[in-house]
Amino acid sequence: MLQAAKIPDLITVHAGPPDSPALNYTVPFADYIKNVVSRAVSPLWPEHAIRAVIYAAQTYALRKILDRYYRGRGYDFDITGDADYDQLFEPDFCVFGNINRYVDDQCCIYIAMPGSLTPIELKVTRDGRGWAYRMACAEDAGALTAELACRHASKGRTAAEILREAFGDIELVSGRNSDPAQPERDCRPLSLGDRGREVSDLQRRLNLISTSFPGIPKINPADGFFGPSTEAAVRRFQRIFELPDDGMADCATRNHIKVVYDTIRRLLRYRELHPMPVMAEVEGQEEPFKTLTEGDTGEIVRFAQYLLNFASLYTRTVKPVEPNGVYGRETTESVVDFQRTFGLSPTGDIDSDTFNLLLSLREAAYVRLGDSAYIPEVVPFGGRELRLGSRGDDVVRLQNFLNCVADLYSDTIGRVRVTGVFNAETRDAVRAVQRIHGMPQTGTVKEQDWDIITALYNDCAAARFLLPGQYPGYLIERIRNREVGF
Repeated sequence: MLQAAKIPDLITVHAGPPDSPALNYTVPFADYIKNVVSRAVSPLWPEHAIRAVIYAAQTYALRKILDRYYRGRGYDFDITGDADYDQLFEPDFCVFGNINRYVDDQCCIYIAMPGSLTPIELKVTRDGRGWAYRMACAEDAGALTAELACRHASKGRTAAEILREAFGDIELVSGRNSDPAQPERDCRPLSLGDRGREVSDLQRRLNLISTSFPGIPKINPADGFFGPSTEAAVRRFQRIFELPDDGMADCATRNHIKVVYDTIRRLLRYRELHPMPVMAEVEGQEEPFKTLTEGDTGEIVRFAQYLLNFASLYTRTVKPVEPNGVYGRETTESVVDFQRTFGLSPTGDIDSDTFNLLLSLREAAYVRLGDSAYIPEVVPFGGRELRLGSRGDDVVRLQNFLNCVADLYSDTIGRVRVTGVFNAETRDAVRAVQRIHGMPQTGTVKEQDWDIITALYNDCAAARFLLPGQYPGYLIERIRNREVGF
């Protein structure tokens, strides 16, 4: 069965012509779209004219990524930010407030031909009258220009109608979400009284976010009902991130929650896999630090690669690398990114200054997280496929994880007995998770299934992690109603 294109979380932009020594910026895909659209339009344009340009910008960038237009030619980026080659991107350019909201509303939607789920191929041209998006395969077709977009929007045309004026018979397609623990569905506003899995997903994300932003009250139980405690958590999130604080989870709020949730989850996952003692072992060596260079191998190289990956979480210009213990070309390029970002000589070698700065960055990040920060409680996939009849500690863990997931999705996933034996009810619960997340309903647990189940379990466990002074939202409600006392 054909599937819609997957919308990437991140895009790497080369801030110059392809062969120039400019920096690469790895940014959230939505932030890239906000930047290029803010460079192309005026915030005073009619709303649907701006929305039409957003759809075109997203389609253009998504097609470049899917075609591996630059990476397939040996470059280490997805797209350039140079106006002579692609859409104009300036790393420090401001984003207009209304464009920020519009992109959050429609950041997963792209243009396709009727009956197709593939983004159409567009090209960007510029002349004395400004920019234009044109169909790459139809030179004689129309074009989306500033004049056309504003003229038709002023007549009351919608963004989709404007795009059909420009490109002919097209459709708008909702792309697949790239979060493995998130069911793929169209965005819709959620508010008081709503029920269902979309509400459960919203609640579990807010609970994890609250481990880093304790001003957000816990939602416990995260039972899929949008009650007063969920509204309070949404409203507090909106205030923290300067969104309209109406307590309603509209598309802009939901998309912003996803971005924050994904960032925190990556940081927590990294801390879980690479705790502080690893750094202490390296610092404790008595011999002077020996410069690492391309061709070197070993655990010290692997550790340096972990440090580079950690730096990539905090900067937009350092690309991650595979921590394989081999100092290859990819590692050299990442080191150069890091050195340029922090004002060091871009040699591509890890000398003592570069290594110490990498260590300092991670140490400062851990101090920021704090010793009492929430640490995910699961273990990585053990390598053994779990199926009907399997036994052992990993089955016990799986059954405990599934019971927590059942609390989130009680309408479709039932609790199972924790026996250490993979029985029929365990298989049925696994199938229910697979069905919710659009995966083959095999009833067996491979690595991808394990990752989804454990991600859901971590979100469930985060609901029980209370920082000083932080209480679950349901408890606050009961205290206010004088149902309980201290």
